[in-house]
This record gives sequence, structure tokens and C-alpha cells, in this order.
Amino acid sequence: MVPFTVIGAIAGTLATLLFVGSALPMLVRAGRTRDLSSYSPANLIIANLGNLAQTIYVITIPPGPLWLMHGFNVVVSALMLLWWLRHHWLPNRRGSLPRPHVEEPEHDHSDHRSDRNRGPLARC
Repeated sequence: MVPFTVIGAIAGTLATLLFVGSALPMLVRAGRTRDLSSYSPANLIIANLGNLAQTIYVITIPPGPLWLMHGFNVVVSALMLLWWLRHHWLPNRRGSLPRPHVEEPEHDHSDHRSDRNRGPLARC
């Protein structure tokens, strides 16, 4: 019979790998596009405050998978907050606020005068 602590360590390692795997695409996309307009600044601040409080708990337990997951979470949350501040709140070098990244729509050669060719379902 496998000890419960071994099962817990395996589950914790799997959870850490799944969490990291789920968060990396979001982080890569945010870093590449610099489009963080869908992220709430309040959520980013609260997540970082929560991580700070959670750190007090994590350092009281023996090192293990939770330390890795929490460390990754701290880094991701802090990066997202810093990137949000940098691209949406702090003025750029010219003294104006940076413009959010907006993707240009692709133009096809269909009838652009018709409303039925516009909107999210136009290409369906």
C-alpha cells in the first residue's frame, strides 16, 4: 500500500504542472501582444496581496510542490500587474498614456456596405 504522503506529493506535483501549463499560454500572449485590457486592475492587485498573505503560510510548511506552485503564482501575478501598470497606467516617454493594442480587422473583398458582412458572426 502506498503511503498517503506519497499520494499527496504526487497529486501536488501534478497540480503544480497543470497550473503552470494552464498559466503559461496566458503569460506568453500577454507578453507578446501587450494587450492586458481584459485584466481587471483590482483583480491583479488583490491577487498580489493574496499571494503576499499566502507566502506567510507557505514558508511555515516543509518545501514541496506547493512551494513551486506558489512561487510560480507569485511571479505570474506580479508580472501581470507590472505589465498592466506599464502598458495601461504609466505614461510613456512622451507624457501621454499608451494606446491599447487593437488588432486591425482583416478586409475581404465582399460587399463592405452591407451590415450582414460585419460583426463577429460575419465569417460563419
